[in-house]
Amino acid sequence: MPIPAVAYVRVSTELQDPANQIDYLSKWASGRGFVILKFYVDEAVSGVTPLLERPAFRALVQDLEGGVLSPRPTVLLVYETSRLVRNFQELFRLLDVVEN
Repeated sequence: MPIPAVAYVRVSTELQDPANQIDYLSKWASGRGFVILKFYVDEAVSGVTPLLERPAFRALVQDLEGGVLSPRPTVLLVYETSRLVRNFQELFRLLDVVEN
């Protein structure tokens, strides 16, 4: 049974192409038993921008809170942690919010 997931993609400049991350994540997920229900893509958004000020990440949270995705995803995939957060302190804060 495939594991439901969502993927978050962020590029910080208009010169970067989110398609590279999308392609990589698609291949990685399919080879490991994950099915990506939806990609959330923030373009030209700096890594120092707080998570909830990023339009696509905010949409991801709203979709999860609103039960929009079915089946409910149990995994969040990112190309690398720097696409999501810039340091471990931010990551631990995010994990605390998710777990509580």
